[in-house]
Amino acid sequence: MIISSISFKGGVGKSTCATNIATCLAHKGYKVCLVDADDVTKSAMKWAGRRDAKEHKPRIQTVGVYEPKGFIQAVKGQYEHYDALIIDSPPSDKPVSSKIILASSLVVIPVAPKGAVDLWIVEEFLKRYEEIQDSMGSSIPAYFLLNQYKPALNLHRAFEDNLKKYADAYGIGLLKARFHDRVAYGECIGKGMGVIEYDNITAKREVTAVVDELLAAYQKL
Repeated sequence: MIISSISFKGGVGKSTCATNIATCLAHKGYKVCLVDADDVTKSAMKWAGRRDAKEHKPRIQTVGVYEPKGFIQAVKGQYEHYDALIIDSPPSDKPVSSKIILASSLVVIPVAPKGAVDLWIVEEFLKRYEEIQDSMGSSIPAYFLLNQYKPALNLHRAFEDNLKKYADAYGIGLLKARFHDRVAYGECIGKGMGVIEYDNITAKREVTAVVDELLAAYQKL
């Protein structure tokens, strides 16, 4: 399976999503490759460098693939050697973004519930996503993942309600599991770890629940 973590906005948790999904799958016994497609921040590559320096196990192969031309072929070529590829995407609508979507078995759209601007950018992404599917005449399953979620905040609950409306309008799934606003996520990415390897039990359960939902969705394809 090839899972992409993609959004046209920075700061929503694309790298947090990608690295934690990759680490959780690796601990489930999958042979995993993490693909960094963000040629500016290269967050996945930096995360992998810290992971290798600390010699965390299991080792997760991480490669950078940044050019739109030949992107799909390069990703598919990597896939021959792995059970799962996780793609960390750039924070904007770049030429490589459409290639990332087309290469994916499942698309995960991390969303931080910060306000109206985030919903506007979600809508722009969904329009582009719809155009890509229409141009190819195929359907690529996509799921929203709420990140940095605080259920006690009225703003976040209202945001979730509005996100459900977008999901229904565009035929997008909304994962029941979500990443709550926890320090553990930021600490782990800086150490080259996933929270599955950390001492925050609640965060571990969140990531495991997200990955289990994605695996169930993939099995239905």
